[in-house]
Amino acid sequence: MITPFLIQGKDGLWVCIWSLNDHTLQFATSSSKDLVSWSPQNYPYVKQGKNVLRPIIKYDGNLDEYTVTYADANEKYFQTKTKDLNHYSPVKEVPASAYRNGSTLANLSNAGNGQMHRLPWKVILGLKKAYELKDYKNKQDRETTKDDAQRFAGLKNVEAKITFQPNKAKAISNMLTGVFFEDLNYAADGGLYAELIQNRDFEYHPRDKEYNDQNWNSSYAWILKGDRATMKIDSISPIHPNNPHYAVLDIPSPEHPFLIVVLME
Repeated sequence: MITPFLIQGKDGLWVCIWSLNDHTLQFATSSSKDLVSWSPQNYPYVKQGKNVLRPIIKYDGNLDEYTVTYADANEKYFQTKTKDLNHYSPVKEVPASAYRNGSTLANLSNAGNGQMHRLPWKVILGLKKAYELKDYKNKQDRETTKDDAQRFAGLKNVEAKITFQPNKAKAISNMLTGVFFEDLNYAADGGLYAELIQNRDFEYHPRDKEYNDQNWNSSYAWILKGDRATMKIDSISPIHPNNPHYAVLDIPSPEHPFLIVVLME
């Protein structure tokens, strides 16, 4: 969580936004009613700027709308809007004056920038209870065998009686089997996927490899062979937001044969 920014938005909901790194065109958000229990994090992608740095968010009650503003490495500024923290408007570039951070320098154990908010006593008590519970669990996690004498000082012997009932045993099916598979390093591509196609949805992106391989993009592993036939990857009119990229084939004449080749590596 880098440069987190916290506001209180619609119906008193707390919303936190932060940047992920210094190269991804993406930010993260989460929301909470009590500053203790938080919603699953969202990671929206944006399409403008070199990266996403120092994102901030504000809520307009009149429009019932959140505005997200962020900077990039070139000190340009961009904005997108949302009503539900899930669906965002197209990003547009804005002047630097549109970026109003409003953070305050606080000197606690270490100096840092953040936001100051007045909280109801009920919320403060909830935070205090959550901290104490976490501190208690941390102490339990730090326990070692050298503490056994103190922890188990009042422990008494326990007698247990175990009765076996073999007549109630259940037969184990010989059809049971188990397997664990973790899709690391694109191991499923060209393997478990039924069509045996790599980059099957045209969603490979250089950020997958931290921009160390510029060839790792939407057209990776695909080649079109044919007389005057062309193929390009587009995202203007996707069939679903989760799969914005697709292939567009231009075949000037059906008499000219063409072949799509998928390279397996």
